[in-house]
Amino acid sequence: MAKKNDPPAESPMNETGAEDVDLFSDKAFQAAPDVDESSIRRSRRPVNPAKEAADRVRLLLSIPPYLISKGEVPLSRLARDFNISVSTADALIRTLAVSGLPGSDGSYMPYDLFDIDWDLFLKERVVFVTNEVELRRAPRLTSREAATLVAGLQYIENIPGITDRRAIKALREKLAKGANVSSANAIHIEPPPTPPLIEEVRKALDAKTQLEIVYQNADQKRTTRSIEPLRIDLVASSWYVRGYCHTREGIMTFRIDRIISATHTRRKHTTRVLAEELGDELFDPPTSGLHTVVLEMPSNSVRSITEFPPQQLAGAPAGFARVSVTIGSLRSLARVVASLPGTIRVVSPPEATRTVTAWAKE
Repeated sequence: MAKKNDPPAESPMNETGAEDVDLFSDKAFQAAPDVDESSIRRSRRPVNPAKEAADRVRLLLSIPPYLISKGEVPLSRLARDFNISVSTADALIRTLAVSGLPGSDGSYMPYDLFDIDWDLFLKERVVFVTNEVELRRAPRLTSREAATLVAGLQYIENIPGITDRRAIKALREKLAKGANVSSANAIHIEPPPTPPLIEEVRKALDAKTQLEIVYQNADQKRTTRSIEPLRIDLVASSWYVRGYCHTREGIMTFRIDRIISATHTRRKHTTRVLAEELGDELFDPPTSGLHTVVLEMPSNSVRSITEFPPQQLAGAPAGFARVSVTIGSLRSLARVVASLPGTIRVVSPPEATRTVTAWAKE
């Protein structure tokens, strides 16, 4: 036991005369304040924890490339270059030393974390990175790229038949705000002119009702059709409507600028074909709700059924053609076969053969 007049026990000293610090003690890993805490005048400015956390994260992301490029950096210089206190720099370095990127299994191995020369840091207050972790920077859009996307979304937003305009507008505004697209970088795309009756088609599409139209084809021939609009498409500068045609009993494509008149009805859609099942090409058949039929006929008769349109198949005898057609109604097929008696033979499927035979007996 020390007596009252005994001199205080001396701290162990190392060869340089400095106090010998246990590198793994709690005391060694405490960030000492720059000044006496009692002498600091507390600010009355309200603290925003979210902003302070964001600032801290930004600092943590900025410090690694700085340290890697500089090599050995005194802690005081780090604090000065980043305009922070030495104690803040000390705390950030200690946080950095337990930061990194997890492996593919979500766990951390020693080389997945940043590391520093702890002897150099604790004894000489110098930071030197001994293990660096690659921080992959997420790709960012330039103002011009963002402006292009905004213009494209604005163009899509103005297309008739688009159902979720609100979501497209919200995305466009968020992208413009986040990328800080200025008026100098703004891109404007003029939409093509719309045909007079496109709004009538769009209303029937939205209401899922049938539309009576007078349609004029490329040969100037007019016909009256009852259609169920399913989808409006813009190809080049021409607008098209795809839908189920009750007159032809199948999916048809019409150029809207060739629709002479359009009359709304109260009849609801009856087709089981969905707009999502239509292909991206204008004349692609839908993926369900239709029949695929194989026909055989003289080669020079194929042009008589081009409205479907036929796909050539192998296996036909000489002078004949075997084709596949997609059709909405087998009874419609029966009428086509009957219009060319003795010319067309239904190969498959069996239900198509039965329908044609039954229709012929009616």
